[in-house]
Amino acid sequence: MTPHRVFIIFLWLVALHSLCVGACLVFIPSTSAVISFFGYPYCEQNFFQKQGGVFHFIMVIIYILAIYRYRKEPVLVWLSVCAKGIGVIFLLSYFILSVQIWSVLISGIMDLMMGLAIWALYIRMKNAESKNNNPPTAPTTETTM
Repeated sequence: MTPHRVFIIFLWLVALHSLCVGACLVFIPSTSAVISFFGYPYCEQNFFQKQGGVFHFIMVIIYILAIYRYRKEPVLVWLSVCAKGIGVIFLLSYFILSVQIWSVLISGIMDLMMGLAIWALYIRMKNAESKNNNPPTAPTTETTM
């Protein structure tokens, strides 16, 4: 499998992950046993849970834009990496300084791994393209939508 294909598939998986997390945060009630399983106590006002879900939906859009426009706008790839980095800092800081919720620690570690993978796969793809001097064409919104 080419570095280009691996990069694109991985970004789709990251987008799918964010879509699932966002849907859970928005649609699962804060009183659900699922929420308490992940270490969050009951909270009658769940505005911040829903806000977190909406943020994940916004990130899905950014990941998909990065998939289709990374050549014209590589800043979308770096925005994806930075978002993961900021997530890592927030989640690990919250775990260390506030409440030791196991799912927060796991989320921080997973965000770290995803951010590093996006960065590494992007660099690998760009290096392979520069060696070949013949980059594969990126999917475009015109051809797929």
